[in-house]
Amino acid sequence: MLGRVVSRAGGPAAAAARWTAARALSGSSPSAAAAEAAAGPGAPGSTKGKEPNPLILNKVTGTAGGYAQALYSVAYRAGQVGPVEKEFDTFMETAAKQPGMLTFLTDPTIEGDRKLKSLTDLLTAGKFQESTANFLKVVTANGRANKLEAIHRDFRLLCQVHFGEIHCKVTSARALTEAEAKQCKEMLQKMLVKPNGKHKVILTQVVDESIQSGYKIETSTNKMLDQSFKARFQAIERIIQETYREAQEMDKLPDDIARKYP
Repeated sequence: MLGRVVSRAGGPAAAAARWTAARALSGSSPSAAAAEAAAGPGAPGSTKGKEPNPLILNKVTGTAGGYAQALYSVAYRAGQVGPVEKEFDTFMETAAKQPGMLTFLTDPTIEGDRKLKSLTDLLTAGKFQESTANFLKVVTANGRANKLEAIHRDFRLLCQVHFGEIHCKVTSARALTEAEAKQCKEMLQKMLVKPNGKHKVILTQVVDESIQSGYKIETSTNKMLDQSFKARFQAIERIIQETYREAQEMDKLPDDIARKYP
């Protein structure tokens, strides 16, 4: 079953990473597998017991993408994509607040057993579910903790596609009012989502006084709209520089040729 998914998505590096992680995950949790089987196929609309769409898996590639695909596949078949995403977010937020945590997990001079013991204690204290905890242990045991940030980024991208989310970051010189944020979200929804489409826009606001006025919009679909004063000024500056370079080139022309280009 895993082989079918591996053969379709992500390239050799992704397939190798996904296969390693998924094999360890599926083999290290017989009790979870038994509980899943006993629970039945899940509620209507649930992904429990189903295979993930290879088109979604293909959104990420490489080693980090392979691990993200493995976690998504396990969470999808368990009908737990949302809860696993929240737990992975929580783990990475904790790591961001405690930089020494990832340094410890990636330090090659520290024995693997010691790393796993500390990680297990942390996950147990945080009451992480088995699939998330096992995945983080597999990544650490495989010496890939240095890729956790990239894995988390790719996993979140898979979750965004899974839930039909289009994340948009709006950068402005001042905080948007509630009415402005609502208007911006409605505009993006019309621009990015087809009529009667199921996708939804998730808006994040960032204040950057350096843009002076206007706004800049970046989306998870790699679209960008920059209407800031800073961007317009830079565009004008580029035109002036190009004009200046052209004038310099004209100065180098012989007089009889230069007269043709007044």
